[in-house]
Amino acid sequence: MVLPFISVLLYVISFPIVYLDFSLWPLMLIALVPFFMELERNHSLLRKFLAGAVWGCIASLCMGYWLFYAMIWQYGTSIITGVIFMIAGLMIPHGFVYGIFAVLYDFMKGTKLSRRFPPVFYVIVVPSLWVVTEFLRELIPLLVPWGFAGYALQPWNLFMQMADITGIYGVSFLVVMINGLMAFLLREIGFRDIKQGALNALNTTWLKNFYRRNRFPLALLALALIIPLCYGAVRRQYVVKSLAAGGGRVPVIIVQPNFTQEERWSGDDFIERVNVCLGLAGRCSAKNGREEVPSAESGDEGVNPAGHRQTGGGEIERNTIVVWPETVLNSEGLVDRKLLAHIFSSTKDARLIAAGGVRRDIDRSGVYNTAYLVSRGDSVMFYDKNILLPFAETAPGGSFIGDFFTAPAEFLKGGTPPAARTDAGTIGLSICFEALYGWHVRRSVSDGARCLINISNDGWFGRSSEPVLHLRQASVRAIETRRYLIRAANNGISAIISPAGKAVVRSGLFTKECLHGEIVLLESKTPYAILGDWIVYAAAALLLGMLIVALVRD
Repeated sequence: MVLPFISVLLYVISFPIVYLDFSLWPLMLIALVPFFMELERNHSLLRKFLAGAVWGCIASLCMGYWLFYAMIWQYGTSIITGVIFMIAGLMIPHGFVYGIFAVLYDFMKGTKLSRRFPPVFYVIVVPSLWVVTEFLRELIPLLVPWGFAGYALQPWNLFMQMADITGIYGVSFLVVMINGLMAFLLREIGFRDIKQGALNALNTTWLKNFYRRNRFPLALLALALIIPLCYGAVRRQYVVKSLAAGGGRVPVIIVQPNFTQEERWSGDDFIERVNVCLGLAGRCSAKNGREEVPSAESGDEGVNPAGHRQTGGGEIERNTIVVWPETVLNSEGLVDRKLLAHIFSSTKDARLIAAGGVRRDIDRSGVYNTAYLVSRGDSVMFYDKNILLPFAETAPGGSFIGDFFTAPAEFLKGGTPPAARTDAGTIGLSICFEALYGWHVRRSVSDGARCLINISNDGWFGRSSEPVLHLRQASVRAIETRRYLIRAANNGISAIISPAGKAVVRSGLFTKECLHGEIVLLESKTPYAILGDWIVYAAAALLLGMLIVALVRD
């Protein structure tokens, strides 16, 4: 059972595996081929389930290894506890899900439709089964939609533009279709004759015969690459021109204070942390895209992307949106209207301040993970996080991994709408991992959001792949909805993402700095914003129909 291990290796290195924003993303176009080849072999159903389970267990471990870091070095749990958590909370659930995928792969391949038209199985059935499996990871409470196949191609910006029609599931569908067609062509060659086939590739007669036998799947393979790229080129150019021609640019400042987790939750120096954020916002001049605040040891003045020295200063441009990261305002007894009014009045010419904090609900005897929205006239609104992170913000995590200083072991699930009508326009809000849920962000746009704000804190996971992956996946929401995404992360990576999915400006990781940029408040709605995850629904309907027909007729 070597092939699933090869597949996992290719899959994992298609994503960043360390804190550097680098990956071998083209490998995703062939990463699943060895896995499918293993499932093609004439093995028992149990062995195929085990092949899927092995694939799911190892993939989840490699894609989420940073959870172990957070448990050991942040929460201080024992290594044994960390190992148990990784096995029981991460590997086993994913292993079961992909084990079921392997069993259904075998079942669907045996239906009359798949036997009569083999290319259809690889072009439609396998991708449908894969995206439904990915969707299940949204529905299962202990899992999160992390590391989908489509996200690996985020650096291939032209290809990703199709997400405004299909969402991330459509990108995954095409990625798996390409892998399926590759597996089909290898099957046509014959797994045992791959070496001979490679030698025959220089033989004109062999190539002609192979082409004649496989014109249809070869054409589909070419179209699966060409059509998204052509659409992406046209669509991206249209978006860029529309933004250039549009007016009403709104200045934005993102504050990245780079507090350690202990500083944030130790309960000490809360007012000092507030003043640090106020100071960073004040330093960010409207003329500069980024200002990095030097550490005390360096003695440097900070360098902007163009390499010019900056000394801070400068006033915040009138009508600026200022965004602070997640749970900065985390002292329950001190966060009130008086403090929020002080923050707003101290941030000159700001039109809206969005800042993460906690909010206590006396009636429910708990706290929310909250985004406060403060605007002129002492207007205060809030958004309570709707989707809580398993094992960290819900009871299983609190009881299992223990407490971290004054951080709540469990948050209350919020019910506030993700779109807030503010003095600066209607804003779509998400907190941390909520940005992974396309339907949640889409809901805010459906409710009128003209830009998106995501506040986060990825410092728990150290210098791992998590911060880079989180930013990459969150940026897809900007393409899906064609909205600017303002992302403020406590330790980085903060950024302003354009509706084309490109970073207008971005911060470093574990740096104290502020970012300045401009956005445009947009109103048009994409097909994805209107129709949602229609790819998943169509895939599920197809599989259900095939299953019913197979049970009745086969």
